[in-house]
Amino acid sequence: MPPKKKGKDDKKKGGKEGELSPEDKLKQDITRLENEKCDLSLELSFVRDKLQQKTATADTLEIELLELGAKLDKSTRDYVDILEHKETQLKGTERRVHTFEQQVEQLQAEMGRMEERMSTLIAEAEVNRAHLESSAGILGQQQQLEEAARKQDSVIARQEEEISSLKGQIVALQQQLMIAADRTADLTLKSSGGTELKILFGEAWLFGVSRQRLTGEVPFAREGNTLCCFGGKLLVMYGGQNHGEGVGGQQREVNPLQLDSLAWQRAVGGKTGDFINAHSAVTVARTKMMSYSGQRAGQLVEDVTILHTDSMKWVTPIIRGGSAPPPRVGHAAACCRDKVFIFGGLVSNWLCLVLPVPYRRARCLLDATCFTYGLCLHMVLHDAS
Repeated sequence: MPPKKKGKDDKKKGGKEGELSPEDKLKQDITRLENEKCDLSLELSFVRDKLQQKTATADTLEIELLELGAKLDKSTRDYVDILEHKETQLKGTERRVHTFEQQVEQLQAEMGRMEERMSTLIAEAEVNRAHLESSAGILGQQQQLEEAARKQDSVIARQEEEISSLKGQIVALQQQLMIAADRTADLTLKSSGGTELKILFGEAWLFGVSRQRLTGEVPFAREGNTLCCFGGKLLVMYGGQNHGEGVGGQQREVNPLQLDSLAWQRAVGGKTGDFINAHSAVTVARTKMMSYSGQRAGQLVEDVTILHTDSMKWVTPIIRGGSAPPPRVGHAAACCRDKVFIFGGLVSNWLCLVLPVPYRRARCLLDATCFTYGLCLHMVLHDAS
């Protein structure tokens, strides 16, 4: 505890004794101030002790607070892990509950069907009970009816077996009929062929004609398409227009036909961007098909595209130099070595490009090696007759 102050007691005693000299008063003030200084020093040491105690207490509380924080973080993490585990269990439980609900719904639906069946059976049982009650007094008739019912069941079972056997025979006969129809069609096609004698270039030629039935995905009938041959083993049909089948009555797929198996195939990568018909196509470089001009979406185009038959991929070559002929439809094209000759056709104003003999006919020449246009003139002579 801080010491008690004695200044008031000293003043009271000095008042009683009478007036003091200035020196005595000064001494008393000094003494008083020293006493106050001692009291203040004691108070200061006391306050310092209190402050140290408070500081130690605060440090202790801070350490405890850190320990409590660490425990709280650990407990929080533990609670989070527990919560996630509980949520996972809850989701699994919800999934199982959902599965159980579906099973319950299925069972309820099945129970509904069974109840309907039971009601039907109960109604039938009521009808049978009525019949039994009406014939309860005639035991012999009941036995006869039961025997007749057993015989009828056996007859029905035999008839069902016979019906199933007849159905199997009908299916087998239908398959045999289909096979016979296919064989008949093949024989009809083969028998429709023959040998024809024709005079070509002043010489007699004997032609053997045979017909075969094609298999696979047979394309729609069409017109304005092209058909190119590759090495005598592959035919490629492209473009064209049909009436009544297909999207918009037009076709844009590439249809290869293998001549060794006589089977149509569908090229996966052989489709172009737009429909085309009345174009021309020729075989170049043995394995490539070049398509020129034609009609797309009602407009004449002068496109030149090449199909690689080994990969069924389209490429668009860059035409360098030369004067490009006007786009046309219904024209003819032929490949001679590395050059493609284009002749005739109708232009955009539907004028025919074929001039009458004995005038000159202009043919467009396309070099398939460097893809340049040129003009080839050929004189057509009069017939001497």
